[in-house]
Amino acid sequence: MFKTRVRKIIGDVLARKGRTFLVSAAIFIGVLGTIALFSLSDIIVGQLREDLKEDELSMYDVFVTVNVGTELDDAAYLNQMSEVEGVTDTMGFIQATGYFNFNVDDPEDFDQITINAYTAPYEPRLPITPMRLVEGEYPVDGANQIVIEQRMADRYDLSVGDEVTLRILSASRDESLNGAIATIEMWTVTGIVFHPYSIAPNASAYTSVADGKYITGSTGLTGFSARFIDFATAEAQSDTLSELIANDTPYNPVFSQVQDPEQNQLIVSAQTLAGTMSFLALIALIVSGFLVINVISSIVIEQKRQIGVMKSIGASRWDNFFMYCGIAFAYGLIAVIPAVPLGIWAGNAASQALAPTLNTLLEGFQFSPGSVIAGVLVGLLIPVLAAIIPVYFGTRVKILDAMTDLGIDANYGTGPIARLISILPVPITIRQGFSNVSLKKSRLFFTVVTLSIAAGAFMGIFSVFSSLTSGINVFLDTFNVEVAVSPLEGRDPDEIIGILRDNYQSEDNNLIMTIEAGVNTQVQFEGYDPPVAAGGPPGILVYGYDVNSESPAFSFTVDEGEPLTEANSDTGIIFSSLLATNMDKSIGDSVILKVPGNSVELTIIGISEFPLEQVWMDWHTIASVAGYTVGAPTPNEYLTQVTIAGFEGSDPDGVTVLGLNTQFADFIPFSEGEFFTPGESGIIVNNSLAESGGYAVGDELEVTAANGETVTLSITGIFELPAQFASEDIPENVAGMYWEDLANLEGLPLDGEPLPQGYFLTSTYEEPTIDQLNDLIDDINNTMLNNGITVATFNFVELTEQISQGFVIIQVVLQMVAALIALVGALGLLTTLSMSVFERQKEIGVMRSIGASSSTVVSQFLTEGLVVGLISWLIGIPIGVIIMLLLLTVTGFIETFPPSFPVSAVIFGFVGIMVITMIASIWPSLSAARRTVSDILRYQ
Repeated sequence: MFKTRVRKIIGDVLARKGRTFLVSAAIFIGVLGTIALFSLSDIIVGQLREDLKEDELSMYDVFVTVNVGTELDDAAYLNQMSEVEGVTDTMGFIQATGYFNFNVDDPEDFDQITINAYTAPYEPRLPITPMRLVEGEYPVDGANQIVIEQRMADRYDLSVGDEVTLRILSASRDESLNGAIATIEMWTVTGIVFHPYSIAPNASAYTSVADGKYITGSTGLTGFSARFIDFATAEAQSDTLSELIANDTPYNPVFSQVQDPEQNQLIVSAQTLAGTMSFLALIALIVSGFLVINVISSIVIEQKRQIGVMKSIGASRWDNFFMYCGIAFAYGLIAVIPAVPLGIWAGNAASQALAPTLNTLLEGFQFSPGSVIAGVLVGLLIPVLAAIIPVYFGTRVKILDAMTDLGIDANYGTGPIARLISILPVPITIRQGFSNVSLKKSRLFFTVVTLSIAAGAFMGIFSVFSSLTSGINVFLDTFNVEVAVSPLEGRDPDEIIGILRDNYQSEDNNLIMTIEAGVNTQVQFEGYDPPVAAGGPPGILVYGYDVNSESPAFSFTVDEGEPLTEANSDTGIIFSSLLATNMDKSIGDSVILKVPGNSVELTIIGISEFPLEQVWMDWHTIASVAGYTVGAPTPNEYLTQVTIAGFEGSDPDGVTVLGLNTQFADFIPFSEGEFFTPGESGIIVNNSLAESGGYAVGDELEVTAANGETVTLSITGIFELPAQFASEDIPENVAGMYWEDLANLEGLPLDGEPLPQGYFLTSTYEEPTIDQLNDLIDDINNTMLNNGITVATFNFVELTEQISQGFVIIQVVLQMVAALIALVGALGLLTTLSMSVFERQKEIGVMRSIGASSSTVVSQFLTEGLVVGLISWLIGIPIGVIIMLLLLTVTGFIETFPPSFPVSAVIFGFVGIMVITMIASIWPSLSAARRTVSDILRYQ
C-alpha cells in the first residue's frame, strides 16, 4: 500500500506540472528568504559579537572642547576620573579630522581621514575598545609613524612600510620652516590593525596622542571614556563624571553617552536590520502557506470522486491523508532542493555587502548552519501544516457523496450575493466573473488573504519610508546652511568672521552669502529622563542661533507662543512639540536646563511642531550656560596680585595669588592644615609666605585686590609649591584661593564672552552642487590654515545626499523583499485561476457551444482576477497600516519618526495590485479562451 500511495503522490505532482511549478516557486521564495535573511542575521551579529567583546566596551563616553592654547594636564584629569566611585578604567582619546593624500597624479588632492590617538599605551593593549594588530608594529612617538585600519589598507592598497602624505595642521616641527602651518609631510605606515570600534574604518589612522595633536592641530583631547564595575553604576555615576570634567578641568563637555555593553549600538543596529528582514521573510512564508492551503483544497475538491473510489476499494482515511499531505510535502521538497544552495549563497553575498555598513569585517565564505536547518524545516513543514486542515475536511467525504458528485452546486445563482450580482449594470460576462468569484468562498478567502498581505507589505514599507523621509526632511529643513566651519578650539568670533568676510564676501571673490554663528550641544532638563530612540540624536539637543539675524542658522516655525527676541532671549526657550508633550509642558512653564557643571531656569515662550525632542535658544545664552566662552578666568591658570594687610614682601606689586579649584587638592603637598573648602572664605599659603609673615593655620588675612575690594580670609593650610607651578615667572611668596572667590574679588565675570561652536554659511550659488561646495570648503580650509587656524568643515548638501542614498538603498532592499512577497501573491492568483480554468472546462464548453467568443471567455476570467485584486487592495490597506506600525516598532523608529500612512501609498498600492492581478490573470484567461468544444468533449 505504501508504494501505491507514493505512486499516487508522484503521479499527481507530475500530472499537473504547471501547478506544481507555481506552488513550489512560491515555497521556494519563502525558503530562500528564510535562509538568506536569517543567515544575514546570524553571520553579521555573530561576527560583531566576536569582534565587540562586552568586557572591553566603554560604558561612558563624553566628547569635549577646549579653548585654543589652554595649558592641560590630561594625566591628572584621568586620575581624578579613575577615583570616582565604581570606575574601573579610564582613557582619553583624540578623534579628529586630518588630511591624507594618496593621489600621485594630483598631489594637492587631499581626502579627509580620521586621526585616532589614545592616552593609554597601545601595547600590551588599550583598556577600553582595544584594537588587534594584524601586521607590523605600533608607532613610536615623534617618529612620523602611523598605523592604519585594515579596511583603509584594503581600500587604498597600502602595506606596512608604505609612505603616506599628511597635511600637518600644527606649526611644523621642522625648524627650517619657521613654524609654518599646513605643511606636507611623509609619514610611514608601521602597522595594520583591525579596530571594530572605529567610526570611519575606511579612512582611519592611529598614532600617539602627541602626534595626533600635531597632525590635527588639536590643543587637547576630544573626549574621555570610562568603564565601571557594572552598567547600573555607569548610569548612576555618569553625571558625576560629566560634572567633574566641566568643573575641575578646562574641558567643556559637548555630548555624552552612556551605553550598556550588552546593548552595543552596532550589534543592536545589525539585529534591527536582520529582524526587519526576518519579519518580511515570515510574511513571505505566511503568504506561501495560504497558497498551499488553496491548492490542496482545490486538489481535494477536484479529486472528490477519486477519494470515493479509493475508499470503495479499501483505502483508509489515513491513506488519503498521507497521500494529499504527501503532495504538499513534495511541493516543499521540490522547492527546498534549489532554495538551500541559493539561500546559502544569497546569505553570504548579503552579509559581505552589508558588513562594511555595519562596521565589521567578514573573511572567506560564510554561512549559518542553523539558518539552513531552519529553512529546510520551514520548507518541508509549512506546506504539510498548511495542508492539514483542507485534507482533514476533504477526506471526510462519504463514498456515496463522492460517487454521485457531478460538480454542480445546488445553490448556484441563489442567495443575496447572487441576486445583487444579477442586477449589476455590467455585461453578462462581467457578471458571470463576479458570480464565479463568489462561488468558491474558501478559495476566494485564501487568495484574497495572500494578495492582501502582499499589497499590505508593499504599502506598509512605502509608508515606513515616507515617515522616515518626511521626518528626516523636517529635520534637515531646519538647517539654513550649506557649509559649517567649526574651529577645533575656541576662537574669537570677530577673527573667524573677519577672515571669511575678507576672503569670500569681497567684490573679487563673492562666494559666501551669509555667515551665521551658532551652538549645538546636549542638554538635560531637571526631572525628565528622555527615552533612547533609534535613529535619534544622543539625548536632547539645543540649537543656538542669533535671534536678531534675518537668516539664522536654524530655521523653524513657532506654531504656539512667540519667537525668541533680544528682549526675551536671556530667559526664553523654544520647545519642540514632541518634547513639550513628553514633558507635559506648555507656554509659560518654567524648566531647569542642565549642562555639566551648570544649570539655569528658563521659560518656555514658544512651541514648534517638530518630530524630535529638541529645543532652540539664543546662541549667546546657551554658550554662556554651557561654558563656551573666551576671556574668563581659567581655574589653575589664573594668576593675580593682591596685598595682605601688615605684610611687606620683596615684591612691590604684592603677593601672587593662584585661582584654584578642587582639581589640585590631592596634588598639593601640605606642611600643615588642608585645602580650603570652595566658597567658605579660605586661603592657603606656601611655606615661604608663612615664614615671612609669621602665619599659621587658622590666622585671618585681610586681602585687598587691585580694584580696592577687600575680603578677610582664614588660612586653612600651608603648602609646598607643586613642581608644575615652579617657574621663573612665579615669585617666592604665593597664596591660593578658590578661583571664583578670587574672580569676584577682582570684579571679573566668571563666564567671559560667549563663543560660538561653529559658523554656518550659505553660498552665492543658486543651486550648489556637492563638488562646488567641496571646492569652497577646500579653499576655506587653506585660508584658515594660512591664518594659523585649524577648522573642521561640513558639507550639508553632501550630508543630505548621503542620507537620501542610504534610505534609498535600504528602501530598495526592502521593496525587493516586498516584491518577492507580491510575486508569491501573484503566483497564488495565477494558480487559483489556472485551477479555475481546469475545473470549469464544461462551463467553457457550454459557452463555446452557444457562440461565446475568445474575448468573452478572456473577459470573464480577467474580471475574476481583477475583482480579487480589488478586494485584496481594500483589505490590504489596514494590513499595510499594521505592517507599517510593526516595522517601525521592530526598527525602533516609532518614537523618533511618528508614523504616517500617506494617500500616495494607497494609490501606488492600488496600481501595483491591479498590475499584478492583470499579469497573473492573462495566462489563465488565454488558456481558457483557447479551449475548443472538441477539447472539452474529449475531457472525461
